Amino acid sequence: MKKVIVISTSLRHGSNSDMLAEQFIEGVKATGNEVEKVSLAGR
Repeated sequence: MKKVIVISTSLRHGSNSDMLAEQFIEGVKATGNEVEKVSLAGR
């Protein structure tokens, strides 16, 4: 099992970039890996 960090740099929740990151996360989880998402929105 691997640990993966996804950094979302989109400024808006629900944007195309944010949705793409969520799809990537689902794919990583489906392969049995651990995922953490870090969002820079609001920072």
